[in-house]
Amino acid sequence: PKEDYMKTLWRNMLQNQVVNPHPFQYIIHPRNVCSGNKVYLLIYVHSAPQNHRRRSIIRNTWGNPSNVPELPIKVLFFIGVVPLKSLWQEALLFESERYHDIVQENFVDSYRNLTYKAISALKYINENCKNVPYVLKTDDDVFVNTFSLIRYLESLSRYTEMFPNLKHIPQNETLKCLLWSKMRVVRDMRSKWFVSWEEWSDLFFPPYCSGAAFITTGSTAAAMFNASRYTPFFWIDDLY
Repeated sequence: PKEDYMKTLWRNMLQNQVVNPHPFQYIIHPRNVCSGNKVYLLIYVHSAPQNHRRRSIIRNTWGNPSNVPELPIKVLFFIGVVPLKSLWQEALLFESERYHDIVQENFVDSYRNLTYKAISALKYINENCKNVPYVLKTDDDVFVNTFSLIRYLESLSRYTEMFPNLKHIPQNETLKCLLWSKMRVVRDMRSKWFVSWEEWSDLFFPPYCSGAAFITTGSTAAAMFNASRYTPFFWIDDLY
């Protein structure tokens, strides 16, 4: 049950008991991406080694920084490894040398390891980009309307300017998303979303953000990474 899960998290944090240490190492690690406060919006994209075409489309369409030249936007793709697929790895290294927008850790890139991919992004932000004003998480099969997104982010600033009394609200608590509520746990063993009773004992999941896209800040992402160390691993990354 979600209450027990949250109690476990708080107890682990209070006792400094790390239960999900994320022991993976970088294979591809671009540096200085966010140095000098030069990034207004960091977009991090869950991708896979073989999805070169999807990444290319994103670079040439909605992820192209020339779309909004007045605001610095950076797109990063987060990827794991595929064992015994050396040609994919060689292609990734070549792609990284050309575009400098791939972050890769040495966990196996698989559906059940998507939570590791999510944590790898939060870890990278914690180490390199915690001062970025806004962060967008999405997947490589999602189209982002960059223009609408920027207009929305700018409206948040205007909103606080119109109501000065709201400025005391910490901006680092921003987390905006499509919220899923009362999502029933899938018990059909034929489904890729099958969850056993041992994994989750409730009939429903607690409310959680859709993983297709959510907006946060660099400091919130860093705090989420810190919380992940004390949160028992669960393979559904959106829920986690």
